[in-house]
Amino acid sequence: MNNTNGDFRIPDFSISEISQYFNDIQISLTPNDLQKPNTQTLSTFFETILEIYPNLKVMDLLDNNFNESFYYVALYASLNHFLGCLDLQNFTIKDLLNPDSKRIVSFLSTIVNFSMYRDSKRNLYLQALNNLNEKDDFFASLEERKENLVIKLNSIIEQKELEKADLEKLENEIQKKDIDLRELVKVDRKKTNEIDEMVQLKNELEDLSSSNQLLRLNLERDYKFAKTLIINDPERLLKLLNEMKEMVHREEDYFQKLEFTLKYVNDETSLLSENLKEMQGFMKFVLDYKLQIDEIEAKNNLKNDCCDKLLRIENEIKQTRKNYDIDTKRLGILNNKLENICLKIKALEKEAKERRSVINIKQEEISKLQRENEKIREKKNNILIELTEECNKITINYISEYNHLRENLLLLLDKIHDYFAKINSCLKN
Repeated sequence: MNNTNGDFRIPDFSISEISQYFNDIQISLTPNDLQKPNTQTLSTFFETILEIYPNLKVMDLLDNNFNESFYYVALYASLNHFLGCLDLQNFTIKDLLNPDSKRIVSFLSTIVNFSMYRDSKRNLYLQALNNLNEKDDFFASLEERKENLVIKLNSIIEQKELEKADLEKLENEIQKKDIDLRELVKVDRKKTNEIDEMVQLKNELEDLSSSNQLLRLNLERDYKFAKTLIINDPERLLKLLNEMKEMVHREEDYFQKLEFTLKYVNDETSLLSENLKEMQGFMKFVLDYKLQIDEIEAKNNLKNDCCDKLLRIENEIKQTRKNYDIDTKRLGILNNKLENICLKIKALEKEAKERRSVINIKQEEISKLQRENEKIREKKNNILIELTEECNKITINYISEYNHLRENLLLLLDKIHDYFAKINSCLKN
């Protein structure tokens, strides 16, 4: 189990699970590489990990002229910083140069857990981004639809304004025609009454004509009868003739009045026919106007339908905008998290660059120190050679002096023995 923050502990994955996970994301790692880890395999693996997650290339931190020790130092520094961001503080250079299977499995379990977490958040962000793109497309279609409806509505309003002017003109004409119609109705009623009177007069004339025909028949009968009376009673005949003359004069006056009345009736009938034709034309105009009114009402209904439809679309847009604002807030949170991750990555990259510059500086310093050490070593070697030669000379001199001193001591000992021998002999004597 790997401790990430002191309270939460991530369980270690099995070797097969770790190997399977990295192979699924196209990173070659066999179970044997974890059971028997070696520096070369792990270096290649960790270099790939650094390229994928913090987007850091170890080779970019090094110059063209580098040796193997500098490579491991740069790899360890970058890897230690990356694992430190995952709250792994116990990774050492020994884990890279002399890896232990259990510790490597623990480190890789933390990396696998981080990778799974990153993939889940990335999938969530991509899903939110796709939803946002779909809603943007939906909003664009709604805006386009709204613009088309607004254009159509404006054209309808313009058409309505034009029709309104025409309608006002028609209403003025209708008012005038209505006044004329009322006058015509009055005239029509008057003419109708006159026609009724004329019909009645005609009936009376017909009755009178019938009575005149009857009278004529009577006169003819009386005329025939008068022929018979000419001889029998001349006075009576003259009296009857005078009466008949008076009656004929009265009938002629009456027929003249009747002809005048009939002419007047015919004139009024002609005028009434003309008025009737004018009224029929006006009624046709009224019917046409009614059709235009119906068309205008239909257009007004269409306009009201368009307004209702536009209102529904605006309500849908408002609701969609609310959802869009909610999704935008969620996306803002995800963007903030992503920005924080990007800032961390940039900080990692910046720190990696700083570390790379520090490593380059240290590398230059180390190279300089190496060159100075080479010079010092050469000097020391020269001094050592000189000292060795001098030591050899001193040793030879020392040995020769030692031998000379030894010989002198041996001679001195011989002399001492001789001296003590002489003393002993003297004492004995």
